[in-house]
Parts: sequence; structure tokens; C-alpha cells
Amino acid sequence: MAAFAIAAIVLRDRIAPASTAAEPAPHVTPTATVAPGVRAPATANVYAWPDRAADVLAILPAGGTASLHGRSEDGAWLLVAYPAGGAARGWVRALALGLGEEAVTALPPATATAAAGGAPRDDLRALPDIVPTEALLLQGGRLAVGLRNLGAAPVRDASIALHVSTLAGELVGVLRIGPTTLAPGGAATIITPLVIDAPGSYRLELDPANEIAESQDGNNSLQALLVPLKG
Repeated sequence: MAAFAIAAIVLRDRIAPASTAAEPAPHVTPTATVAPGVRAPATANVYAWPDRAADVLAILPAGGTASLHGRSEDGAWLLVAYPAGGAARGWVRALALGLGEEAVTALPPATATAAAGGAPRDDLRALPDIVPTEALLLQGGRLAVGLRNLGAAPVRDASIALHVSTLAGELVGVLRIGPTTLAPGGAATIITPLVIDAPGSYRLELDPANEIAESQDGNNSLQALLVPLKG
């Protein structure tokens, strides 16, 4: 049976104000907006503009959903919002989403202008990006998890869900971390009440329901080998 608990937090870095500096960002302007949804059959990169040399804004995980808002003139790229219905937009190769020619051509053409290797959009730079960095078992088998905010915006007083499961998919812990505050670049160690007695590989998934708006949602999971301390 899964354990349900609220975790304690030990901050490792001081909270610092987010930088307000901004560089010119790519501008993506669809000529029309449609909202059909698509589920990614495999992991796909989301680019700042329709070119594989452009910056990767996010990773759309396998099974992740996005809404379609246009295509490139040649139909090789699709303009998507991710998660589906979200404000963040970028370009994904049509082949990566497994859409047929008829479905692609039914989308309106969209235009994109950006410098080569352009920077991410302003709306993405303004979001946090919380990732699990490490996991280990303390004395007595209590689970400790490291977090870091890789985004350009702070996380303020957020309650973050954390699911822990075996690689076979058995859920062993459902935790709620918070309230959590992390500055950009800030890190924290979460000492949870969850006790794991059996050594093995486990999967930790942060914010599985995407309750917190982040610049990336594809880096919220961590696989770790956990071994209880002896003595």
C-alpha cells in the first residue's frame, strides 16, 4: 500500500531574487489557431523554431499530450502548445508525433522568425524548472531527495507532489512537499517520512499531474538505486 505523507525540507542555498534581464526572444506567430490534441508516441524535443539547430525548449515525454496550432510550409514541423492547452509553444517534427500527411496538411500554415539557434521565448524564461537531482536512504531507511530549480523564475510557497514507485510500477509512496520556496539555481534536500526497507531501483516522479507551470515538464523523474544503511 502506498504511503501518504508530508515531507520536511532543508534548504541548501539562500533564496535570491530572479534576474530581470531578458534577451531578444524568438517570435512565433501562427496564422490561425486550432486546438486538436496529440499524444506523443515517443519522447520528442520541442524546439524554439522549426530547425534542429534551434534551442531545445522542452522535452515532450512519451505519452505526453500537446495541442496543435499550425505547421511549417513544408509540413515537416508542427507548432504545438505543451502541455495541451498550455501557454508555452514550440516546434516538434511531424514524424516524431506520428501524424499522417492528411492530418498535417489540415493544419493552418504558421510562420516563425528567430536568429539561428535563437533563445527561448520570454514566457518560458519566466518559469521555474524543478528537477529531482538525487535520492538516498538515511538511517532507518528514510528517503531523502535532492531538488534544484533550473529555471529562471523562483518557486514560491509551492506544494509539490512526489510519487515513488518500483521499476515494475508498484507505487510505494505518495508525498506532498511543501510549502517549498526555491530561487533560480536554488537547491533543497527533502527528508521524507517514507521508509524503504527493500534495496533496489526506484523511480521518483515530481509533480506528476503538472500542477506547477514549468519551462520543462520532461525532466521531472529520476531513477535511483536505493540501499538501506546498515547499523
